[in-house]
Amino acid sequence: MPNINGIDATMMYIANQFDVELFLFSENDVDYEAKTINGLFLEKGKQSTRTVSIPPLIDNGIAGGICTKKFRKFIREQGSRFVQPFMKPSKSRTYSLFLKGERFKDILIPTVDIKSYDEIEAAFEQCGNSLILKSASGSLGKSVTRLTKKGGSYEIVDGNVKSLLSHEEYTEFYKSRIDDKKRLYIAQRCINSRTKDG
Repeated sequence: MPNINGIDATMMYIANQFDVELFLFSENDVDYEAKTINGLFLEKGKQSTRTVSIPPLIDNGIAGGICTKKFRKFIREQGSRFVQPFMKPSKSRTYSLFLKGERFKDILIPTVDIKSYDEIEAAFEQCGNSLILKSASGSLGKSVTRLTKKGGSYEIVDGNVKSLLSHEEYTEFYKSRIDDKKRLYIAQRCINSRTKDG
């Protein structure tokens, strides 16, 4: 049976706010005869196990999509479905899907697709004077840039490097970094936050 890590606990907590019950299990936790799973839950901040029926949806992405044919066949026979790890929508598509459902509207960070220089300016109007620019398809934290409009200048934080650029320098930055035909970018409002460690 897997252990609940920090990311798992966060996802479980958020899901609970929407009356969705998440739990962890491995193939070894499946009782094929009883058609049940010995699941690992997070209840009142503590791990606990419970025997439950087969859930209608299983996210198999954490294991990289690795599971036996027997397990996959069994799950499908129960009428359940896998969230396939290779079916990863872009951040902008995910945002659009969540936006359609009124349930998540209040907690979504405003997001704008960036396909041109003018759309960054539009993003400033929609999201405020400080933006996060990142790859729409995900890049594991790479190519993430904070861009803050300060009068006629632009403060750019790119990795550990902070620069204050004139409008002309910013235009060159856009052409060399963001205007990449191979990669689509999104802009989101920058939200200042700190970890408990500072």
